Amino acid sequence: MQTKVWVGLWVLMSLLCAGWAEPSAANGKSSPDTVILTVKSSPSADWESKLELSFKGLKSAIRGATRLDALQLPVTDRYLTITSGRRDEVFRVGQDGRVYDAETGQQLQLSDKWTAKLKRYADGLAEQHYGQLVEWAEARNSVKLKNIVTVMDLETGLQFRAQRRAGRHHADVQPVTREDTKIMKRIYNNQWSWKRRAILVRQEDKLFAASMHGMPHGGDGIPDNGFSGHFCIHFLNSVTHGSKAKDPEHQLMVHKASGRLNEYVRGLDPIELVDSFIAAVHLQQHYMLGLFVDNTQSSFFHKLQEEVRTVHSLRQISKSKPGETKKEEALWAIELPVEVQLEREGRKAIRKKLVFGLHKDAAGSWVITEIQGLGESPKGSKKKSILKNKGD
Repeated sequence: MQTKVWVGLWVLMSLLCAGWAEPSAANGKSSPDTVILTVKSSPSADWESKLELSFKGLKSAIRGATRLDALQLPVTDRYLTITSGRRDEVFRVGQDGRVYDAETGQQLQLSDKWTAKLKRYADGLAEQHYGQLVEWAEARNSVKLKNIVTVMDLETGLQFRAQRRAGRHHADVQPVTREDTKIMKRIYNNQWSWKRRAILVRQEDKLFAASMHGMPHGGDGIPDNGFSGHFCIHFLNSVTHGSKAKDPEHQLMVHKASGRLNEYVRGLDPIELVDSFIAAVHLQQHYMLGLFVDNTQSSFFHKLQEEVRTVHSLRQISKSKPGETKKEEALWAIELPVEVQLEREGRKAIRKKLVFGLHKDAAGSWVITEIQGLGESPKGSKKKSILKNKGD
């Protein structure tokens, strides 16, 4: 997998000031005590940032660590790789620096020293990899009308130039040339789409976390660029021009582009959590789903993964209003009914009523414990399909 570099100078300076080695791409040769730390926005992302950690004793500490069954495997963007001959051992690194073997479902019991060091270096590499999370009010002052910016897709690493042409509540932009349009279309597998994607927007020395869709629409303005219309870029808390409301899919992708997806999901209220879950399923961001439950080792979560694997589209038709749950938010459990349009691969779209069961976990964050109506009931059965956490 190719490593691509697109970083801000201030990040490199911070690494050097902290006494860190400058990141370098893995060359297939590692010293006996070298481990490769990787940050990438999803397990399948082509664009990644790597750092070789040449600490004496780290490899032996990892291989000799006591292993315990993990109650929860973290949803993470951080990995450690140890290469021995032709075999790679890949471990997950949590936001707290703890190390996990996803294949065995175990946590490696490393010393506090190693855990703290891995967290420091992973945090630094993540700062290099992602964009700044800034409010639309600030972003619009940097990305002014007629400014040309560089847009980079966080999954593929593909870059193209775009010009902001309009947009009061978010940026309406267009690719600058035909070549820029071709690159943008490659990001969407050569088919224009409304699906949101996490992107980085570079304006001079600033690198912003943002989200775009890939569908030409509305007014045009740049002749002969092969793009009929404009597309939209959203930043933190920007809203749509029509409803003047935040788009859950865009906000999910903005936080993905900032590297702060975990804390974002953990801070959502019940309605926002359900909105974001539906957004993640619709965008086929299946690796995110572990953020919405309290136990990624449970049978509920494994069944949930199976059910959403064939979902091609999931959109809300109606949802609960904030006022309906305001008094109940102080409680530990709640149910939220949502009417959706669900389309599975190779099938027609259907309307369904989903009822989400949620409760607060030990940390006080809302998590999904049950979804009525999402699973497929057997043919001829009048019984409602229920995905439920049975406490396992």
